[in-house]
Parts: sequence; structure tokens; C-alpha cells
Amino acid sequence: MILSTVIYFAFIVLLALAYIVPLLILGDKSKPRVIISAAISCGLLWLLFSFKGINTGADTESYFTLYGAISNDSLLLTEALKNPVHYEVGFLFYMSLIAHTGVPYFIFQAFTYLIISSCLFYTVFKLSKNPSFSIFIFFTFTFYNFFISGLRQSLAISLCLLALAIAISRKRDFLSYLLYFLIVAIACSMHNSAILFAPIIFLINFKMNERRFLILIFITVIFYIFGYQIYNIAMAIASQTNLVYAEGYVAYSGGMGKTPILMLIFTAFAFLLLYPNYATDNLGVKIRDKIRLRDDALCTDRKAETNRYTGVLILMMFIGCWLEFFNRFSSGIGRASMYFTIALIILLPNALESFSNKITRYIFLGIFSVGFIAFLLYYSVLTNIMNFQYEFYF
Repeated sequence: MILSTVIYFAFIVLLALAYIVPLLILGDKSKPRVIISAAISCGLLWLLFSFKGINTGADTESYFTLYGAISNDSLLLTEALKNPVHYEVGFLFYMSLIAHTGVPYFIFQAFTYLIISSCLFYTVFKLSKNPSFSIFIFFTFTFYNFFISGLRQSLAISLCLLALAIAISRKRDFLSYLLYFLIVAIACSMHNSAILFAPIIFLINFKMNERRFLILIFITVIFYIFGYQIYNIAMAIASQTNLVYAEGYVAYSGGMGKTPILMLIFTAFAFLLLYPNYATDNLGVKIRDKIRLRDDALCTDRKAETNRYTGVLILMMFIGCWLEFFNRFSSGIGRASMYFTIALIILLPNALESFSNKITRYIFLGIFSVGFIAFLLYYSVLTNIMNFQYEFYF
């Protein structure tokens, strides 16, 4: 535990430096600062993922065993594809391609996490105004603990994020839709739960306003009160379409309603800060009069684009929280929420960066940083829900 604490503390310090050093050298309005900050942060995350041993993460040993069986031909790919059981066809084929090159499992692990980290890099670079803080949230707020264990679904989630970032960055045309669905299809071949992400491209231009936000809050309350009845209806429908998730998964999200409620608080906070950027109604004007928002060169260049995808990020958070509520009944469904709640790593940094007053911005960054570290400590140390023991593979 001491080694794990030292490693994670050093990682947090390096993330802070990845934000502070480029800021001091290049300035707050510099676009290269965003690129450098994103590259360093995601590079550090890749190192942390790549050097983990087989005892780090609940599922790592099972992937290590599977890789060894495929490498030694004790499990033939043709046999595995006929009866994939818990492993999707695409993932088995991908693992087999690398396994038969003769490289050890840890090379496969490093290469897979390189794909994951690259997808995260592209996403936070394209969509986040503070990439280092995005990775900080990723590390401290349940996402890292999930990614360090569930390799297949982590790969699928990362590919879905890549598809989202590409779809947002490009104009809506045939090629944009083709790229999106192609990447999501690859993600589905890694983990079939990625199919839930497919419709998001049709919601990218979703406009959020106070009425729609209140409607989403109302739906959330209904989900929370009548969750058991809704779950039974959903499972009855899913049983007819072979979409029932396998039970017996460990719930990594904190579950039982606490984590989604906290996410909803973050979502409401982000809505109050980002909504006035494009609001014209009375609520937006009132908030804008109370809160001074940024209007510098970096923000102005990306303002229209940021406003365009704020709505879909907020909507994704609500969808993720609705799925999280079902964690009380089915941890398999709770795991699927990660495709949507990971929008938090973009939404919250963008909200905090909207403050025009630097002192106010840094105060809120400090408050949230302390809060996320406290969350990490509470769930990983005090309650021991997160298996945060870190060991090197060598």
C-alpha cells in the first residue's frame, strides 16, 4: 500500500506540473500549451497503465491467462471464436494477432493502453480547455480504477470517445457519419455494450436550455423513485432481443446512488456556468450578469464549437446517471454508464475554465482538486471499494 500511495501521489504531482509549467512558459491563451499539456498528461497515464503487474486490476490476471493460452496454441482462435463466452470476437482476433507475433503479454498490454491513451489524448485536446485537469478527474473519479481492470470495455469506451471527438470536430456529412459508425462498430467488436453509444451522433447538436434541463431532472427523479419497476420492464424487453447483460460483474462505480447524485451536482454546476455562453432567455441573462465569463483569444476561437457540444455532454451525463441508478439492481448495466459519465472529464474542466477572473478560476480548480483527491482516498482507502493496489510487472 505504501508503494501504491507513493506512485499515485507522484502521478498527481506530475499532472499538476503538466498544467502549471506550460502555463507559466507559454501563457494562458496559448494553443500549444493545450497540446503540450494534453500530451504530457496522457503520456503519464499511459506509463501508469502500461507498467502495471498482473495483480493490479481485478481482471488483469484473466487477460494474462487468456493471452498465454492463445500464444501457446492451447486455445486456438478458431475454437475461441466458435464459443467466445465472455470475450467478443473482435477482441479475440485482436489479441490473437499480437499473441502470435511472439511478444510477451506486457507488450500487448502496453500497446493496448497506447491505443486507449491516444484516444483520450485526441478527445481532451479537441474538446477540453484544460486537458491536465481532465486527466486528473479521470484518475481520481472512478474512471481510472475501471480502466486499469476492464481492458476490453476500456478499449471500447476510448474508441467511442474518439468517435465522438471526430464527429464533433467535423462537419455533418456522409464521411463524418461513416467514420463515427465504423469506429463504434470496432468498439462493439471489443465489447458489445458499446452499441449503446451508437445513437449519440444524432444528439451532438442538442441544445440545452433551462426547460430541457428541468425536464431531465424530473426524469432523473422518476428513475430514482421507480427504478426497480423500470428495470423490470427494461429487462423484460431486453430478454426478447438478447440484450441482457451478464450478471456477476463487480460494480466499480461506487454504486447505490451516491456517485450518480454527485455527478448530477457536477452537471448542474457546469450547466450554470456554460449555459449563459449561448443563452438568450431571462435565466441565462441573470446568470451572465452574476458570473463573469472568459472572453480571451483561446476561448473566443473555440467558443462557438464549445457551445455546440455542451448540450450533448450534459445529456450524456444524465443518461449515464440513469444507468448508474440501475447499479442497485444490475451491476452489468451500471458498468455501461461509463460510456456516458466519462463526459465529465470534458464538461467540468470547460465549466471551470469559463471564469474570466484567474483568481476565481484557480480557487475553484483548487477546491475541486481537493474534493476529487478526498473522493479518491475515501473510496480507495477507507471503504476499500476500489482495488487500488499497484504493482509493477517487472
